[in-house]
Amino acid sequence: KAIKSVVFRSLFFCLQSTETLKQWLTNIHFIEYLPLFVKSGYNLPTISRMTPEDLTAVGITNPIDRQRMKSEIDKLHQFTDSLLEFKPDSLMELLQILHLEEYFHVLCQQGYQTVDKLTELTWEDLEEIGIKKLGIV
Repeated sequence: KAIKSVVFRSLFFCLQSTETLKQWLTNIHFIEYLPLFVKSGYNLPTISRMTPEDLTAVGITNPIDRQRMKSEIDKLHQFTDSLLEFKPDSLMELLQILHLEEYFHVLCQQGYQTVDKLTELTWEDLEEIGIKKLGIV
């Protein structure tokens, strides 16, 4: 499990980088949308779960671009799905992987002390806690 965790962390770190996002958007000919994704806190793993409504929410208003982007996201989803099957042992480990350690104490105070409990959070819960970036959801 320790080796799997190290490999997962390495791959996940790479997928989280803005440079990797920039390369993916360049490859699919949508580099102009990089600032929208970055501003909203998205990276490749979180983009892989986006819906057309999410694309609209970040500012991609052109319906044709949204449709083409969703097609590319579906391809990305197949790849990231296997990576996201890894479940960290602790809430702190998950937050460290996501670079969100600053939310550990707030989440614990709100009763979200395990990874399983964290999955129960709604968007409204996240807003109440103070997490505003759409890509974190």
